[in-house]
Amino acid sequence: MEKTEPIKRSPQLAPLSREHHDGLLFVWKIRQGLQNNTDVLTIADFILWYDEQHLKTHFETEEKLLPPFFPAGDLLFSRCNRNMRRSAGCFRR
Repeated sequence: MEKTEPIKRSPQLAPLSREHHDGLLFVWKIRQGLQNNTDVLTIADFILWYDEQHLKTHFETEEKLLPPFFPAGDLLFSRCNRNMRRSAGCFRR
């Protein structure tokens, strides 16, 4: 069986990659809370706290850091931006 080498990331993107991993853990914690019948208001407070403490700055960093890595008008980048704005809007309604 071949051993797969990990993908080498740009050093500038490494913090964002770690934050994406943290985001997956965030979603996992919400799922665990729902499965364990945690009060919905407690989960909502957690979501709002996570948005305020982590997501806002993460999205701002992505908006500043990522554009140089993509050509102007790149469809994938445009789609990512749209999804990011949609996600941010969910937390701030």
